[in-house]
Amino acid sequence: MAPQIGGNEKMAGKKTANASLPVFDIQSRYDRDAYEALTEVSWTMFRLPQIHTRTYPFIGALCVLILASLIAYHSRYSMPVIAVHIICFAFFALAMPLSNVNGKHRLCKKAIEQASKENTFPFDVRFVFSDSSIRAHIPGSQVNGISYNKITDLISYGAWRFLFFGQAAYMIRQDSFESSQELERFERFVSEKTRLPFQLMPAKKKFRA
Repeated sequence: MAPQIGGNEKMAGKKTANASLPVFDIQSRYDRDAYEALTEVSWTMFRLPQIHTRTYPFIGALCVLILASLIAYHSRYSMPVIAVHIICFAFFALAMPLSNVNGKHRLCKKAIEQASKENTFPFDVRFVFSDSSIRAHIPGSQVNGISYNKITDLISYGAWRFLFFGQAAYMIRQDSFESSQELERFERFVSEKTRLPFQLMPAKKKFRA
């Protein structure tokens, strides 16, 4: 019997071809709501830890110093000096939450401005998930693709699913899927490919499904 030549090569070629077929082909809307949701998640993941370890301790120390000075020496201070102490304490106390709001606003605005320079905003992004990679088809741009091992975090935030690679992310809207069952299949597929679980992050009311 003559040996069969090329059998393994044919099987390998078939496997490679199947690996390139789309498992999920979905379209997600990139609009202001999407970028605001991304800002909330990015702020919690990356900016807030830095603020807690650097900014908040400094502002907190100033508040304690002002309050201690006011308590210890209030009998020696005139009313204008006491008023200045109270104003300074209130300013630094309010600076912490207000800095969060302002910082998130600027971060979101910058992201939208950058996206608007490259595309007509808002725009739709087509995502093709195959067995080997994720390809993002962005209007007016060449196709961007990454392998699953580049994904660093999977976040479930209200009506959005975020696939982070570093501090950048793909934004997938929940309504991109035809049913909750399809969404569940998608989450299982991506988790298996990336070997990461979807982390559930509590969402503000406006971002919930």
